Amino acid sequence: FGAILFGFAMVNWIARSTPIGGIYGRPIALGNLAHFTIGALALLKSAMNGASDPIIIGAGAIYIGFAIAFGVAFFRSPV
Repeated sequence: FGAILFGFAMVNWIARSTPIGGIYGRPIALGNLAHFTIGALALLKSAMNGASDPIIIGAGAIYIGFAIAFGVAFFRSPV
């Protein structure tokens, strides 16, 4: 799991100078959107099953925020 996240981080690091969205940044935006949406759903499910740890709730809030931000970036063309 750590290797997957490290590889994902390296892809994001290499693509840091390209605009998110558009033709070339669209795969990066879609990968980030999928990652943060799935992570947010998993953390939300964990919180609803009784794991009311503040760290899980905080991480879930951060993941929801990033999922919304990448959803907007994915469906909007870059300026």
